Amino acid sequence: MTLKNHITDPGSGIEAQVFKKNGNGLYVITDPKTELTITGGPMTNATYGQEMAQDGSASGTPDKVHNGTDDALWTASAISGTWVFDSTDQAHTGTKSIDATATVNDSVAQFAKGSDLTISSYNSITGWIYATSWPVVGV
Repeated sequence: MTLKNHITDPGSGIEAQVFKKNGNGLYVITDPKTELTITGGPMTNATYGQEMAQDGSASGTPDKVHNGTDDALWTASAISGTWVFDSTDQAHTGTKSIDATATVNDSVAQFAKGSDLTISSYNSITGWIYATSWPVVGV
């Protein structure tokens, strides 16, 4: 038994057509929904104009967050997962760092300053992550 059916655009009433090429199938067009207009011109921004050679380095005095307990900084705690906050396996500077090797999906750590932090005087955030392996699960 064959069930006849039609794929029809409800707005225009146009029916899709089936074509035979390496089997039967619909002829479809991949086309952007939004047409973009490409224009040329100088790249500028409101602050520096066309001078794009800007120093992007951080300035001022940094507020350290955590360096593996080498110094007394923000207090680290595990909300979920297994974290080592004073690991001696790897360190950017000093002798200790945070080791998250035993963490799994959705593991969370918290870093508490202990006093109010006014972020308006900061312009960047920096840090170091050492990835020694990467799972292939879910890739």
